[in-house]
Amino acid sequence: MPHAIYNGVFINKYKSEIPINKRMNNFISVASFGINKNQIMIAKAAVALKNKGYDLSLLFAGDGPQLEIVKTYVKENNAENYISFLGQIKNVNEVLAKSQCFLLPSFYEGNPISILEAMAAALAVIVTKEGGPKDIIEENTNGYLVDPHNEDDLIEKMEKILTNPKQLEAFSNNNIEKVQQYDMNNVAKEYINYYESIMAKLL
Repeated sequence: MPHAIYNGVFINKYKSEIPINKRMNNFISVASFGINKNQIMIAKAAVALKNKGYDLSLLFAGDGPQLEIVKTYVKENNAENYISFLGQIKNVNEVLAKSQCFLLPSFYEGNPISILEAMAAALAVIVTKEGGPKDIIEENTNGYLVDPHNEDDLIEKMEKILTNPKQLEAFSNNNIEKVQQYDMNNVAKEYINYYESIMAKLL
């Protein structure tokens, strides 16, 4: 059976001193704009929630071939005052530090470092249940898993973030704790230990 070692992240780089319920931005998605990342569903969910009467804010960071499609949808739905596009940014840590919930409802994912970065910044996460994220995110413990083909599922999970500050705080605290195992120093030790165990069998 293959030995799995997950990606790592420099946790200290992403730590935020702002309590989760005092952060100004509700939702953020950091990813290249491709069909697989499903940003259009995020925008549609945000518009649906706004139409239900919720005050919310959503940031998109990234660039790519689907960017103009999502921008057009936002403009056509008069959502430019609560959905913003940051483009390619280098200060991801600073933007995450001011946000509450990370969104990544991709049609498929491996083990995205972006999720670990969001966890290190103490965000709640709503991510696809397809592929690797379900190994990191435990439903109702440190975030939510969603069906990338079901817009209503995403709307429901985002609505829970907006209406349950105690749950949001619990997700934040649990991610601060859980992400420790993905600290780059710990991951490096895993690689060394695995390498040494292989060499010991060969000698």
